Amino acid sequence: MYNARWSTFTVGLELLTPLRPLPVAFQLKSHAWPNVTYRGNGYWNLREDFKQDPAYKHKANGNGLDLDLSFLFRWLEHWQSTIAGK
Repeated sequence: MYNARWSTFTVGLELLTPLRPLPVAFQLKSHAWPNVTYRGNGYWNLREDFKQDPAYKHKANGNGLDLDLSFLFRWLEHWQSTIAGK
């Protein structure tokens, strides 16, 4: 068994710019994960005396950023195609 726990919060921004009168738009999405903390414990027994609780531990701290730029083409009111890059 492996128990993993991520602790953080997310801050995001999304901008959509229609290119009227054409049925297309540019979309920009950004998410940030400041102060990410990861803790994981592995529980399995590799010894005969059962004295591993936990067998090992993982710890990590950091942050992250995600940026996505998309080009949308609207076919109908509720149907669209997207070309995106990260």
